[in-house]
Amino acid sequence: MKYIVCPDSFKDSMSAVDVCEIIAAKITERFPNAQVIKIPLSDGGEGFVASLAIATQSEVEVVEVRDALLRPIDAHYLLLDEGKTAVLELAQANGLEQIPINLRNPLKTSSYGTGKMIQHVLECGVSKIIIGLGGSATNDGGMGLLQALGARFYDCFSQELPGCGANLKKIENIDVSNIDPRLQAVELIIATDVENLLLGKNGATWIYGPQKGATLEMCEKLESGMTHFALKLEKLCQCDLTHCVGGGAAGGVGAVLIELLRGKRVSGIEWLLDKVEFSQKVMDTDIVITGEGCVDLQTFNGKLVSGIIKMVESRNIKLIIMAGHVKDEARKFENASIKMFQITPIGQKLKNALIYARVNLSECFNNFIK
Repeated sequence: MKYIVCPDSFKDSMSAVDVCEIIAAKITERFPNAQVIKIPLSDGGEGFVASLAIATQSEVEVVEVRDALLRPIDAHYLLLDEGKTAVLELAQANGLEQIPINLRNPLKTSSYGTGKMIQHVLECGVSKIIIGLGGSATNDGGMGLLQALGARFYDCFSQELPGCGANLKKIENIDVSNIDPRLQAVELIIATDVENLLLGKNGATWIYGPQKGATLEMCEKLESGMTHFALKLEKLCQCDLTHCVGGGAAGGVGAVLIELLRGKRVSGIEWLLDKVEFSQKVMDTDIVITGEGCVDLQTFNGKLVSGIIKMVESRNIKLIIMAGHVKDEARKFENASIKMFQITPIGQKLKNALIYARVNLSECFNNFIK
C-alpha cells in the first residue's frame, strides 16, 4: 500500500510537519511494509515556506524583522532559482500564532514586518517575489507593510501615523512617492486562496477579524477605518482596492499588493501542489490523508483540502480528512471515497483540545486505521 500524508497545519496546536510525522509513524507502526510519502502543505498561510523548503530540499534563509506587535522576530524565507526568486510567508513575520491569545487585538497589530521582509529580499537582488498570504494577526489594510516600504501616512495635524488598524481612520494625507522603486522591476506573485473582497460583510474585517481577537465594537471601527483608507488610496493612486478579488486576504494586505503594487494573485494550494509535483506522486497511490484544524463549508471552497480533492477525485483514490473539529455542515461531502474524522473527543473543551492535539490525533488514528 502507498500512502501520501499531506495535511495543512492545525491552527494553534500542530504544524503541518508535526501532523505528517505523527500520521506517518502510526501507519508504519501498523503496516511496516507500507510506502509513506510525507508532503506537509499550506494554502499560503503558516507553513508555506516550510512546505516548499522540504519539497525542494532548499536551505531556509533567516532575517530579523518585527512581528505584528512590532517585537523582534526571526522570519524564514527561501531563495530559489539561483537567488533570483524569493518565497515569503506573511505568517512568518505577522502571523496570528505568534501572538498570545490575550494580546490579540487587530486594532494594534501591524503588517510592518512583512514589508521589511520584502525590502530585505529586494536588497538580495531578486527579480521575482512570491508571497503566501494567510494566518495573519493583522487588519491594517497593508498600512504597516506600505510604511516599511517607504510610504508615509499623516493625520490632520501632519503627524506621522504608525501602521495599524486603529490608525486607518486617522489618515488625512498619504505620501507614496518614496515606496521602494525596485518593486517596479520585480514580478510579484500573491499566493492565496482567499477570494473575499476588502470591505463588506464578507470582507477582511467581518469574516476574519473575530478570529484575530476583534470584538463587534472593534470590527465596526476597523471596517470604518478600512473604508476610509481605501478611499484615500483610490483618490491618490487611482487604484480600486474595494473590488479586488482576494483583497481581503491577510487583513487587507492582499488589496494593496494586488492593486497598488500590481501583484498577480494565484491559488496558493494549486501553486504549491504544482511545485511539489503532487500530480506525479499521487498517480499510483492507494490512500491520501490530509486535514486541517477545522473542516467546514469553507474547506471545500478553495482551501487546501479542496485542492487535494481535485487531484484525487478522478483517480479512484481513497481520501481521508482529519481535523480537530468537523462541522456537521461538512458531512454532506462524505462519500465512498471521502471520509472525515474528528480527532477531538466529543465534549473536550477547546483549550484542552489544543493542548492534547497530538495525543488526540494518535488515538483517533488508532481507532480507524485497519
